[in-house]
Amino acid sequence: MSRALELLLRWPALLGVVLGAAAQLQQARLWPSGVYLGVLLAALLLCWLLAVRGAGRAGLALGLLACGALALLAFAVAGARAAAFADTALADALQ
Repeated sequence: MSRALELLLRWPALLGVVLGAAAQLQQARLWPSGVYLGVLLAALLLCWLLAVRGAGRAGLALGLLACGALALLAFAVAGARAAAFADTALADALQ
């Protein structure tokens, strides 16, 4: 990837990570871990497509796709970690 393309995609990527984590924090209730795994796989597929098809291209569409892909990735990782943490929490009666 060229240096110019790296610089162009840096800000949308950072914005995507922040938006994904913020979206997960707004969830009223956690989803099952399998849903987060599915979202994670979709995000990784989208990142792979961007790397393969987006090489040598630049523009607003590529930036928006990078932002969306990393938002999905951050959402899935934060949600899966929260679900794993919630599974190990003590019951209210034991606290």
